Amino acid sequence: MEYVKYNLYDKLSQSSLDDWGIEYQKAFKSMDLNRILAFGLDNREWLIGYMIAKFNEVIYDFEMPVELHQVFYEDLEEWIEMFDIVELVMENL
Repeated sequence: MEYVKYNLYDKLSQSSLDDWGIEYQKAFKSMDLNRILAFGLDNREWLIGYMIAKFNEVIYDFEMPVELHQVFYEDLEEWIEMFDIVELVMENL
């Protein structure tokens, strides 16, 4: 797995990571902040889709069960709001 230099993991607080296991934290390290900044800040659907795609790639080796997609979609939408992820990503650009 490839970690990117400017990744979402480095922007997240420990409290925002507490609900995620180690394998998910590794997936956050593969989420490129530049891509998020370019496409995801104004488009919540894209941001959630990107995050789910990275979980699918890193954790599930592109074999994520279909049922999990909906669960992740709902959970990520709430998690992004709860921890102000969009604002967090925009800080200290």
